[in-house]
Amino acid sequence: MISLRKLPYKERLQHLNLYAVKYRRLRGDMIEVIKILHHMYDSSVSPELIRNTSATRGNKYKLLNHTFHYNFRKFSFAARIITIWNSLPDYVVDVNSVALFKQELSYGRSRVICAHNTLRASIGINITP
Repeated sequence: MISLRKLPYKERLQHLNLYAVKYRRLRGDMIEVIKILHHMYDSSVSPELIRNTSATRGNKYKLLNHTFHYNFRKFSFAARIITIWNSLPDYVVDVNSVALFKQELSYGRSRVICAHNTLRASIGINITP
C-alpha cells in the first residue's frame, strides 16, 4: 500500500477497486432513505420524509421536494437526497428488504446499471468507460 501513496486519487481508487467518497456517501444515504421509508427506525428520531402522493411519474415512493431559503437547510440530509431518490426506477426502490435494495444498487444484474448510472451521474462520475 505504500506504493499507492504517490498516486493520484482516481488511480488509487481504481487500483483498490473502490468508488469515490461522494458515491459511497450517496449510496449510504439511499440505504438510509429506504430504512426510513420502511419504518425500520423509530419515527420519533428519524427525519420526516414526506411522500408525494400526487405524483404520476417516477417510483411509488417518490418524495415531496421543498424549496429552502437558508443554507443550513439546503444542504441537510432531506434536501440532499430527494432529487436522487425520485430519479431511481421503481424496481430499485420497491423492494422488501435492505439487502435486496443494496443488491439492486450494486452490480448484480444488468438492469441495475440504470440505477447505478443515476447515482454516479448525479455526483459527476463519468459513466462511460
